Amino acid sequence: MTDALLRWAAAEGLTFDRHDTDAGDAWAGRFEFYLTD
Repeated sequence: MTDALLRWAAAEGLTFDRHDTDAGDAWAGRFEFYLTD
């Protein structure tokens, strides 16, 4: 799911407040929610 979001944002020319580290991505802030019943 995150990959789809990142590809969509790149295609739209959008950027996120994040940077790469040796351990992976470092995000300044991030919120995810999932619809359930």
